[in-house]
Amino acid sequence: MTIQVLPFTVGAHASPEGSFTIFDMPEPYVDVAYVETRGGAVYTEAEDAEVFARAYDSLQSAALTPDASAIVIRDAVSRVG
Repeated sequence: MTIQVLPFTVGAHASPEGSFTIFDMPEPYVDVAYVETRGGAVYTEAEDAEVFARAYDSLQSAALTPDASAIVIRDAVSRVG
């Protein structure tokens, strides 16, 4: 698992609605994206799941590196405790 912080300074980003999960399925199955909403769970497949994959790539490239993220998290924890 890799944790990366998306700083507020990034501004508007690819997932203002919140979190989502992408299930990268093996052949012959299609990839599936999963989003929880107030109305219930939403699953999308194939091309619709690709929209989430592009959003993920955008978020990952805008986020801090894992090492820089660890520093931010450590600093936040030290201020609290």
